[in-house]
Amino acid sequence: MFSLHTATRTFSGYVFIRPTSTLLISKNKGLSAGRALLKSSTRKCSVSHTEMASHMGLSLSWKKEDIWSGRYEDLKDAVESLPPFQSYDDSKGSSGKIGVVGGCLEYTGAPYFAAMSAMRVGADLAHVFCALSAGPVIKALSPELIVHPYLPEAANMKAKDAVTTLEAADMVEAWFSRLDVLVVGPGLGRDPFVLATVTEIIARARKAGLPLIIDADGLYIVNQNLKLIKGYTSCILTPNANEFVRLQRAVNLCRGYAGADINEVGTPAETVQAMSAHLEGVTIVRKGKRDLVVNSGCTPLVVDWEGCPRRVGGQGDILAGTVAVFWAWTRAAVKAGRVPLLRTPDMQPAISAYAACAVVRRAQMYAFEKHRRAMGAGDVIAELGPVMQEVFPLYLPQELIEEE
Repeated sequence: MFSLHTATRTFSGYVFIRPTSTLLISKNKGLSAGRALLKSSTRKCSVSHTEMASHMGLSLSWKKEDIWSGRYEDLKDAVESLPPFQSYDDSKGSSGKIGVVGGCLEYTGAPYFAAMSAMRVGADLAHVFCALSAGPVIKALSPELIVHPYLPEAANMKAKDAVTTLEAADMVEAWFSRLDVLVVGPGLGRDPFVLATVTEIIARARKAGLPLIIDADGLYIVNQNLKLIKGYTSCILTPNANEFVRLQRAVNLCRGYAGADINEVGTPAETVQAMSAHLEGVTIVRKGKRDLVVNSGCTPLVVDWEGCPRRVGGQGDILAGTVAVFWAWTRAAVKAGRVPLLRTPDMQPAISAYAACAVVRRAQMYAFEKHRRAMGAGDVIAELGPVMQEVFPLYLPQELIEEE
């Protein structure tokens, strides 16, 4: 019997059954080819499910709901190529280094959810840049996160060792070279000193060319000054329904409409695309019953995988952290030449958000199936790893057990 551990995808004509923690392939066709691929591997790295299937003469059999929406079948191969191989020669950080700017006295869970989601999806390192009062709490939530309590708060400004907003921005900027993507907004709150510091951080991140994902209270900052991100194509905004309305009002005000007027441009996708065009190429993910991923330079993408009817605090933070990881992977894949389709810069943030939305929706579905009304953000995070293995499974060479 030939077995693979931790595999969850069903190959066409082959049934994986799980008697314990090991998955067994019940037929012998193609096994010698698969064994040869793994045993001859000198690169000491994982083998993707697509590569394994190719060497075993198989085609993948996807359940209908697993297919990357049939409308975007041409994107399927590109999406599957985004996660990196896991190699024994990898160094720490090679699978993604994510930064999260957020966390204050009142909101310590949001940055934790964003950063921990990044880790559970597959990032190697996650940093949280938070207010001084939030640091001890976030550190206590997980030793896996690197916590920097740099952001000054009004309550601490009279202290002798208090730092200014510019000094705090300097401290965060010093880490830019060690980050792949920066998430701004989860749990920031509305402290004026924190907001002033983060405004400066956004401006410096843009100047440094560091990709930005702006969510939650970060969108409040953007609404006050659209010029911060206007024209920065390495920026993704992730508004929920209410945040989208406020963003739309800010955009309409700049376009000469009354700030209270919501100027719809036809279909929802056309409306979001018009906003992206006004922001000169910024990608917008309008979260909702169906997620819309829109960039003015490419076709709008609709993510309608089944999610869950629960709307609990932290779900948006989970998506922000997941988008960050996929964007880091997309940039690395493009640099390595693995996905020629994504050489168009407009497509890179859009397809990253598209893949992330699908993964988070699937995790929400599984979490809701288990917990129903009791489902919380932590339950969704717990499903991210299994969903990643389901959608992007890995097969390691040492998982091969010789035929008995």
